[in-house]
Amino acid sequence: MNFSPLSLNMTVIPALLTLAWCYWFVLRARRSAGWPLVPATIMESRVVQQGNARSPRLTFDYLAAGQRRVGNRLWVGPRSIAVTGKWADRVASRYPAGAVVHVAVDPADPAYAVLEPGVKAMHWLPLVFGLSMVAVGGVVAAAS
Repeated sequence: MNFSPLSLNMTVIPALLTLAWCYWFVLRARRSAGWPLVPATIMESRVVQQGNARSPRLTFDYLAAGQRRVGNRLWVGPRSIAVTGKWADRVASRYPAGAVVHVAVDPADPAYAVLEPGVKAMHWLPLVFGLSMVAVGGVVAAAS
């Protein structure tokens, strides 16, 4: 089997970087389940339309490390995720404005807090993507 260096550089290396990022991402999400919980108040809860997709926008304030802070993360990862269907509406309805909830605060970075700690199904998507890239990269590199 003769592997093309260009094929490896274009597919396998980005895939390996994606897998490394996924490992860090899932590890932080897993650790979030053990972060301290603090009271928070939902300041904003709405759904934003982005083309055909909808995204929940949540903002909450909380006190951590002696400072009042504002957060906007549902879980560890991107601040928002756009999807089709009713998911965004269900999320927004779980956290109405004015509600008092508990958020998990990263003890190493008190400015980072999440409403729903722990690993979620979406945390595995980069892993699936990275493994797919490795497989495609291997096939492309072997065919070159």
